[in-house]
Amino acid sequence: WISLNAGGWGSEQYADVAGAVNTIRTEETNISGWTKVGVRVIYCDSGPYNTGGVKALNVSSWVANAVAYVKANPAVSAVEVLNEASGNWFWGENADSTENAAAYAKLLEAVHTAFVQEFGAARPLILASYGGPSEKPEWGEHVWASDPNVGNDVDGVVVHPYPSSGRGEADRQQ
Repeated sequence: WISLNAGGWGSEQYADVAGAVNTIRTEETNISGWTKVGVRVIYCDSGPYNTGGVKALNVSSWVANAVAYVKANPAVSAVEVLNEASGNWFWGENADSTENAAAYAKLLEAVHTAFVQEFGAARPLILASYGGPSEKPEWGEHVWASDPNVGNDVDGVVVHPYPSSGRGEADRQQ
């Protein structure tokens, strides 16, 4: 899916956005406005951000919060596990380390296990942060290298291919 990052724009947002896209990514805790207008929702469970990196997260607490969110919003289509997990702006100066990548793989496994246990076949999809605003997807490569079976725990990946110059694909041709 290609989605629009949306939310927090007032009650008019639902119909306006539904006229443009069929899938949104949001951090909103109540998605009923989106689902009422037929928009598929990806919930971005972005944090809590921690400059100690992914390895500093309390996995049990994070997973319990994600399960609680899905129980409160059973129409959610997918859950994005953390936002730009390799980004030092959110996760500290060693965010893209192999240690954090391994911790992220363990978090993905824990989310998958809990979602299957709680929701079975009706679970939302699990999306992993593969790459952030860089031209190389090393983070995703580190995650998969730390656990070659991590693909069994996720249904897709999220990338944010921000161009360094603002020109998009032209950046890659230089």
